[in-house]
Amino acid sequence: MADLSNVKMEELVKGLSKIAKKDVEGKYSFDVTVFDDAGNESLKCGIVFDNGAVEVRDGESGEDDAVLFHIKKGGVETMKAMQIDGLEAAMRFMFDGSIYTTNPAGAEKWFQIFELGEAALEKALS
Repeated sequence: MADLSNVKMEELVKGLSKIAKKDVEGKYSFDVTVFDDAGNESLKCGIVFDNGAVEVRDGESGEDDAVLFHIKKGGVETMKAMQIDGLEAAMRFMFDGSIYTTNPAGAEKWFQIFELGEAALEKALS
């Protein structure tokens, strides 16, 4: 069982391939930037989902249609909450300024292509 209290963002991002839904068709790209408490960029990666397969790229995804996604507050705790509680958590975080996207409809796809819940998060980190 994964220790959810001691998770690094890099571990969570790398584990996304374990919880990608294999029955979802299409290609979806996200340019994710995480900021630390001082507002400095702490992680930048491109996440490309292509028919159930996930590739994590350093920096941006390089895809023209990538959805910009910033985690401005809370870092890995914000990401964990969204992976457990899904769109409901994302909406709360968007309203309080913890996350930002230029394409909310595109960002919503994240919650359709990855398994959600505590068990899924543990699977991603195993």
